[in-house]
Amino acid sequence: MDFVHDRLAKGRRFKCVTMTELCSKEVPVIEVDNSIGGEHVCRILDRFFAEGPCRRS
Repeated sequence: MDFVHDRLAKGRRFKCVTMTELCSKEVPVIEVDNSIGGEHVCRILDRFFAEGPCRRS
């Protein structure tokens, strides 16, 4: 899991949460928003684990 942040040309900030599978180098989760706090990260992880490995493509 990694957090990335940057600014748009007009100065507005955005953040990304990415999760990369180390063996396959697949990125099953990329979440982009203006603000990503702890509760938001928990919702992302809950959704990721609720889908299960069989339903991820």
